[in-house]
Order: sequence, then C-alpha cells, then structure tokens
Amino acid sequence: MNPTSATAAGSTHDEVAASSLVGFSEEQLRFLAESLPQIAWTGMPNGYIDFMNGRWFEYTGLTPEQTYAEEKTAVHPDDFLRYQKAWKEAVRTQMPYEVEYRFRRAADGAYRWHLGRGLPVRDMQGHVIKWFGTCTDIHAQKAAGEEMKRINAELETLVEERTAYLQKEIEQRRKTERKYLNHVQLLQSMINTLPMAAVAVHASGKILHANESFKHVFANDEGTLVDTFNDALLFRAQKKLSSANWDSLFARLGKLEEFHWEVTLNDARTLSFEYIPGSGEVGSYLLLVRDISAERQIDGVKAEFMSLASHQLRTPLT
Repeated sequence: MNPTSATAAGSTHDEVAASSLVGFSEEQLRFLAESLPQIAWTGMPNGYIDFMNGRWFEYTGLTPEQTYAEEKTAVHPDDFLRYQKAWKEAVRTQMPYEVEYRFRRAADGAYRWHLGRGLPVRDMQGHVIKWFGTCTDIHAQKAAGEEMKRINAELETLVEERTAYLQKEIEQRRKTERKYLNHVQLLQSMINTLPMAAVAVHASGKILHANESFKHVFANDEGTLVDTFNDALLFRAQKKLSSANWDSLFARLGKLEEFHWEVTLNDARTLSFEYIPGSGEVGSYLLLVRDISAERQIDGVKAEFMSLASHQLRTPLT
C-alpha cells in the first residue's frame, strides 16, 4: 500500500524529526504510531507499507487484508495517480515528502482532505531502514482556504466590474466635458458676435462669458469686470442709483420665463434687458442689454408730435 505523495524536499525540520527516530525498533515505531491521535503508518525501505495504526481502519472501514494487499483504496479517484507517483518518487530519492489528498470516511462516505507526511528513518550509516508517516485531517482548513479563494475571486470580480464601470463613467464624463466645452465655445462665439452687450450667467450667479460690449458697459472704475452678476456689477451703469430700483430685475433672474425689462438711469439713459432662460440647466440664463435712449427719445418726439397734431386737427379754423 502507498500512504501519500509529496512535493517537499528534505527540510531541516524534517531531517531533525527523522534523526530523532534513529535507533527506534520496529516495535517502538509501531507503538509510537498507535499512540498518535491521527492516522499513522510505517513502511519498508522499498515503499511497501507494512503497518497502519488503528485510526486508519476505524476511519476507512477497510480490513487489514484489503489494506496491505492493496485490494481496495480509500483515496479519492482524482487524487490516486498523483499520490502514487509522488510516493514512488519519494521512495526513489529517499527524501521526506508531504501531500494533500482525500480519504473516504466510512462513517458517512464523505471524502475529506488529509495532509500526508512521511520521513525516511536511517541507520547510523545513513541507509533508509524504515519509513514513518502520518495522515492528518485538514478538511476544515482546506474548506476555509477554498472559501477564502472564492471570496477573493468574488472580490476580484467586483473590483474588475467596478473598474470597468468607473472607466466607462470616466469616458462618459470626458465625452460630456468635450460636449460641454464645444457648447461653451459655440456659446462664447455667438455672444461675441452679438451687436449688443450680452452675458451668460450660471444659476449660481457666476458670469460664464461676457462680450466686450457688456464689459464696456459694466466694467468698474478700474476697467475690470467682477465675476458675479449682482448689484455691484451694475454700479457703473446705475450711476449710484439705489439697488432697490433693481429688485424687480433680480427677483426674476433664474426663472424659466423670458421677459423684457427697462430702467432709466440718473444720466437719463435707458437700458433694455432681454432675459433668455437656459433650456439645459434651470437657473442659468442669457441677458442681452441695449442702450435704447435714442429710441426712447424718438418715441418721445413722436408722441409729442402726435399729441400736437391731434390738438391742431381738433381746433376749428377761424
């Protein structure tokens, strides 16, 4: 019978353990095997297993005849060839070995993982005179390791999915930003070409873009334009008029309805405000400002002329 296979070369620990068995008689080795809580065995130098302790027969349900004649095995079919090959290699090289494989438990028919280890016992001249090994149930540790692998695999999948999602989000954001920049550039170009003062304002009141005509009208005494559309921005145009006179304008900014509003300044100029709300973002808007003083003067002259003409037409000739 072959006990287990191995991948390990002789480590210092194994060599010390093996050296501690030097001088043990066969009876002493078997007594040691029977005293251990796990499955234990001894083997001949050629690899033939000549003794299994009682735990083996209790666990596997095999008889001594089935065990020593190798009529039947408790090793899982998927592990059998692998462990046989490794055991033969360990015997050939006379080196310590260990292997993980599954034994069938007679009590319930379940295959459980075991760690098999074997050490060559040498005489004073270094010749292998015996093999001594154990098979320890590691099913719980193995299951925990598999569960950890499963969790790690799930985490890796989640990370990959999240990374792919973020990459997609980043690309979508870049597309949106490019689209927004194109939109902003187009809006700026349109505002710059308007024949009147024009300004685009964010919902927060921050000025997005103003053309030169607007800057000329609303720049402060230093010739700069503040970055927020508020009372202070209108200081130059209003010629120190009370800001309360502008309340009706500011109350309507950010709404969704277009409107037209006029204000006469202290210097007798009249400004016309055309309010155009943004369609994409509620609260953002475009404001067009024109000096309509000349138009209002013409309107006044026209009204005065019409009044005088009407009066003359109603007065009878004498």
